[in-house]
Amino acid sequence: MSHEMELITELKNSVDWLGVDGTISALRNARVCHTSDVITQKIITHVCQRIGITVAQFRDYKFRNDKRKVAICFCVYFLHSEEFFDLSHSEISRKLPLGLSKQSMHNYFAVIKNAKLKNPKSNIDMLISNHLTALIATISPLKISA
Repeated sequence: MSHEMELITELKNSVDWLGVDGTISALRNARVCHTSDVITQKIITHVCQRIGITVAQFRDYKFRNDKRKVAICFCVYFLHSEEFFDLSHSEISRKLPLGLSKQSMHNYFAVIKNAKLKNPKSNIDMLISNHLTALIATISPLKISA
């Protein structure tokens, strides 16, 4: 069976089962979920490249250093911040498979929100100060495409 015929058959079956409105709603929800997952992966990739770690290091809970911590902070910040994607903690937890609790995500978010950007003294504040502006410029266009 050709792809076109398979698509038409599946569409007809969906309309028969869900109705026209249900099928349209399901397709829209699938597109939104897929787009959101793609954007999350782009955020992780951009942050990791900018910070100087690999995505594998980002996901590896055994790899513990300031760069990974700041990368997680940036990802949680961009996904949770009202200025960017405004996702809930449970949505972020599903998208960032790191096993973070709600309190951990709140703490990571606060690290960026409360960073001392003008006179950074800690290594983490220096990393945030050095990369925040460039990451905002890189992540902002993703919001427009969402």
